[in-house]
Amino acid sequence: GGGTGSGVVIQKDGLKPIYMNMAEVQAGLGFGIKSFQNIFVFQTKAALNDFVNSGWTFGGQMTAAAKYEKDGDAYQDAVVVAPGVLMYQLTDSGLAAEITGKGTKYYKNTDLDK
Repeated sequence: GGGTGSGVVIQKDGLKPIYMNMAEVQAGLGFGIKSFQNIFVFQTKAALNDFVNSGWTFGGQMTAAAKYEKDGDAYQDAVVVAPGVLMYQLTDSGLAAEITGKGTKYYKNTDLDK
């Protein structure tokens, strides 16, 4: 399996938004459809610049998330994904359980970032 996504980098100093894309390839055992939103918190300007200008590639991940209320969102606590970078993952599609080898690449959207 795999997936794609898009997002935007909003800087607190009011600079122009930077549009990003995401692509992932996945192999493993899993069930359920997982729709999610990743929120990255950059604690340093250097970490933000590295993400925007170099992109990122992540590997291996284990996930278990379940909706805790009928109308609520499932929530996983923040994890440190790189020096100076926290990631929160919010899910809204209910149960997701996976043991996967996943490669995820984040990169600039050159069509929108003109």
